[in-house]
Amino acid sequence: MSRDITLKELRKLSLSDLSEEINALSSEVAKLRLGIALGKEKNTSLLKKSRRQLARMKGVRQERQEIALQESAKDNTVAPASKASA
Repeated sequence: MSRDITLKELRKLSLSDLSEEINALSSEVAKLRLGIALGKEKNTSLLKKSRRQLARMKGVRQERQEIALQESAKDNTVAPASKASA
């Protein structure tokens, strides 16, 4: 991971950019995990930092998906019919 991206910066990213960052960091986490298992990587704290950053990114993506779902639910709701007097 070249640098930590703050939550403020993550929230400014577009959904496609965020997905690209998540994919890149996911592969980096896998490489770190493999490197640690093989004894090639000595800095184990980097794995922890990367995993936490990945969780932050996924959290922001989940927030966006929930907001989009709520907005689409608002758009799809039909106004209740007024009661007709008999």
